[in-house]
Order: sequence, then C-alpha cells, then structure tokens
Amino acid sequence: MADTAAEEESAESATTIVPDPQPSGDRTNTPTDQKNEEDEGSDMSVITIATIFPIPEHRDEVIAALEAAIKQVHNEPGVELYALNEGDDRVVMIEKYVSDEARVAHNNGSALAELAAALHGKLSQGLDVQVLRPHPVGDSAKGAV
Repeated sequence: MADTAAEEESAESATTIVPDPQPSGDRTNTPTDQKNEEDEGSDMSVITIATIFPIPEHRDEVIAALEAAIKQVHNEPGVELYALNEGDDRVVMIEKYVSDEARVAHNNGSALAELAAALHGKLSQGLDVQVLRPHPVGDSAKGAV
C-alpha cells in the first residue's frame, strides 16, 4: 500500500500539459507548468517567451489571432506584460506574470484556449515555449524584464 501523503505530494508537483497547435492537425503536448522546488513560495515574477512559426500564407491570420488574444489577456489578473514581436519567419510573445500562479491561470484560461483553436493548422511547427525566472543584475529598471 502506497503512502497517501507521498501520492498527494507527487500529484501536486505533476506537470500540467497544455496542447500546442500542430500544422499536421495533431496536437503535441508541451510541459509549460513545470515548477522548480526553489520557486515554491517565491514572489518573483515569471517570464515566458513563446516563439510561433506561422506557415507563410497564414502569417496574417496568425497575427490577427494573437492580436485578438492580447486584448483579452491584458485584462487577466497577474499579467504584467503580454507583447507581440515579429521576426522574418516567426512571431514571439514576451510575457510577464506576477507569479507562477498567474501564469498557470493564464495557461488554463479561455483566451489561450481560443488562441490555440485559431492557430490550429496555421503553424509550420509546434510552439517553442520557454518559462524563465528573472536574474536581475545592475540597474533594477534595466537589468530585468
């Protein structure tokens, strides 16, 4: 018989999976809610960089879907930054949340679900999502996002 406390702790630390839209119509799961033990109880903000690779003929539709999502996300509690940036073959969302809890709430929200549906079949590959912790150095206004 397994230890119940150990099972509960394991369940709490399990990775939540958020599906990423895939161009083939399949969905690949990407771990976006991993927590580091040292993050527990931390009040430091969380940065997410999401790189999106539109199929060239769907680029305008991808950007329009992101613009619609941004209008919703800017009203979510705990969102400090949700900014669209463009490159030649990609678009990049730079996101900042007051806490990991705010980031997880965003990941589980309706705006992201609607965005995933809108992006379905319009990407050349899955999203590249990086969840980062700031490492401020020097001037506090210039040393961290």
